[in-house]
Amino acid sequence: MNQPKIVESDIKVELYPSKRSMSTDGFYYLKNKSNQTIKDVYIMFNKPVDVKELTFLGGSKIKQQWKDWGVTIYTLTKPLVPQDSVKLSFKVAVNSKSFLSGVAGRSLVCNGTFFNNSDYFPSIGYESGGELSGEYERKKQGLKPKEHMMEQSDKRGLSQSLFGDDTDWIRFQMTIGTEPDQTAIAPGYL
Repeated sequence: MNQPKIVESDIKVELYPSKRSMSTDGFYYLKNKSNQTIKDVYIMFNKPVDVKELTFLGGSKIKQQWKDWGVTIYTLTKPLVPQDSVKLSFKVAVNSKSFLSGVAGRSLVCNGTFFNNSDYFPSIGYESGGELSGEYERKKQGLKPKEHMMEQSDKRGLSQSLFGDDTDWIRFQMTIGTEPDQTAIAPGYL
C-alpha cells in the first residue's frame, strides 16, 4: 500500500508530569515518494489520545474509521501525485484518568517521563506491530502465520528505515515545555 512519507516535522509539546498529562501542537509535511497517485492516507494513533485537530492542507474527508483501534482513513480532496507534498497539522492531548486506565501508562510519570513519537503522535500508513503475532492466536482467528523477518534482499525491507515505514531522514524540530523542576531532552542538536 503506497502511503506518503514524513519529510518534515515540527512539534511543540507541553508536558505536565505532576498531572501525568501532555498536549501537542504540530505538523508533518508528507511527500508522495512513490510513482503512483495517493488518494487515501491511513492515520494511526498507537495509544489512546484526545485528537483535538487533525487537518490536511487542501482538505480531506473521513473515508473509514475504527475509533477503538485508533485508525482513520482520510481521502484527500486533492490526491497526492508523485513527488507532491501535503501539510498535516494536528493537536493532541493525553490525560491520565487513573493509574490503571492505561491512557498515560508508564510513560507519563511524575519524574522520568519518556515516550516515542509513535506513542502519541500520528503514524502514517499501516502498522503491522498491532497485529496478532502468536501462532496460536493467529490460527484461532483463521489467520496465516505472521512473517517474522524479511529476507535480506527483500525490496519492501530495503525501502523502510529502521524506525518504520512512514518516514525517512527528515527535517525535525521539537520544542518542549515542562514544569520548573523537570529537564526536557529530545533527539538532535541544541
